[in-house]
Amino acid sequence: MISKKELYFLLFLTIILCVINACLDIMDIDAAQYAQMSLELLHSKNWLQLFCLQQPYLDKPPLLFWLSALSFKLFGVHNWSFKLPSILFGFLGVYSTYRLTEKLTHQKTALYSAIILCTSVAFCQMTYDIRTDTLLMGAVIFAAWQLYEFQLKQSWSSILLASLGIALGLLAKGPIGAIVPFGFFFVSGIFYQRKFAVLWNPKLYVIPLIVCVLLLPMCLGLFQQFNWEGIKFFFWYQSFGRITGENTWRNNPDPFFLLHSTLWAFLPWTILFIYAIFREIKNLVLFKSTVAGASFAFILSLISLSLSKYQLPHYIFVSFPFLAIVCSVYAEDFFASTFRFFQYLLLALLILFSCLVNFYCFPSPAFYVLVVLTLLATVSMFYYKKITATAIPVLFLLMSLSLGFQKELLNYQSYNEVGRWLRDKKDKNTQFVNFNAKFSFAFYFYSRNLNYFLFAMDDLKLAKKQYKKLYVYTNGYGYDLIKKSELAANTKLIFTKENFEISRLKMSFINPQTRSSAIENYYLLLISE
Repeated sequence: MISKKELYFLLFLTIILCVINACLDIMDIDAAQYAQMSLELLHSKNWLQLFCLQQPYLDKPPLLFWLSALSFKLFGVHNWSFKLPSILFGFLGVYSTYRLTEKLTHQKTALYSAIILCTSVAFCQMTYDIRTDTLLMGAVIFAAWQLYEFQLKQSWSSILLASLGIALGLLAKGPIGAIVPFGFFFVSGIFYQRKFAVLWNPKLYVIPLIVCVLLLPMCLGLFQQFNWEGIKFFFWYQSFGRITGENTWRNNPDPFFLLHSTLWAFLPWTILFIYAIFREIKNLVLFKSTVAGASFAFILSLISLSLSKYQLPHYIFVSFPFLAIVCSVYAEDFFASTFRFFQYLLLALLILFSCLVNFYCFPSPAFYVLVVLTLLATVSMFYYKKITATAIPVLFLLMSLSLGFQKELLNYQSYNEVGRWLRDKKDKNTQFVNFNAKFSFAFYFYSRNLNYFLFAMDDLKLAKKQYKKLYVYTNGYGYDLIKKSELAANTKLIFTKENFEISRLKMSFINPQTRSSAIENYYLLLISE
């Protein structure tokens, strides 16, 4: 059994990791776009309608923007205030995973499930690079927990809370917010345990009514902006349309894309995952599984999302609480078997990997802090036993990667620093423009300004006529064009920054020996009278 001291220490380390991730800059493209849209919503008079750079927006549901804008309103516009709602939903997901597992099995297994979830690479990523999936994960597992509570007690409080969870899931990322928890409920409570009487309880059929009421604000906003097309987009085109082919968004992933994404995103528990899945399949066939609903919810998510013609790794994160539940059931046997030695080998490889990226690929000024964290990870691997011998070292490693690798990586997203620098320079006679530079939502967010992205020299000349001071952020090609034009005489170089699209890492960039060939120099220029 995990001691209270170990449990509190794990919680403390998880909170510290989330605080570090919350304070890091926001990454392009998606997270920065969501931050910019939340900032626009903050200054909007109508929170039912979404806009992106003052243009009507029809893509993601509004929950992330509503919560982040509210956080901005309460705490000011900061990196951490944008990420705070998602991080809180992440902890809601961990707590709900614990409570659901406790109902399905017992407290010891429940603790294992919570530990497995909050120490996974996916959980760290969800608290750093904010997407709608963090909200979805928290809402879905919360709804599943409350639906199981209803199966046990059939109380009105469970109905109300389950309805809230399902509505939040729908508001976070669409129909999958209802499909997964109901899939869990029907398999776990109805078919596998054969408790068909629950289906005849009239309270159950109140859930759709409550959910519809809670969705009314979003539906009203969609109708105001896009008429019935907006409603159809949300409930069909954006989700099921990716399966039928009606939605034109596609990146043609391989059939097992989300499965092999799970293998790295569920680290350091990948070996446990493989071990548990084979054990669980056997128990499902023999009708001996105590977590059949969780197994089905994971499989349902994996298969349904794999049918989409457009996939990204974080799409599968919604199923990780259920996967953590399945793994927790077999964790005790796993750590008592010879497979535990493969787990320790994997952990040693992760320590070596963190050393490689922190001390060679992206050396950090916080060298001694990273050394201490790496040593703590190594020592704790031998000091602690069983599940904590993996969980505690991994939290130290994730902290070192956030303070080292991730922080240094963000230095190459030059728009963040340039945007902050320009924010203090804005007045009625000054404008900022990007000239032949890559588009960046981070530049909009950190400069707090709707900047122009220009590509033609005539447009740049026209912009200069309108303002006494024109700050231009450009690449080498744009700088050469300006130097050859009549603007050259009034152009001053402020500073040069190295830029790379860090959301799409390449080996040529990761390798410090070849990095210079992968990065692009950007220039901040001042064109004045």
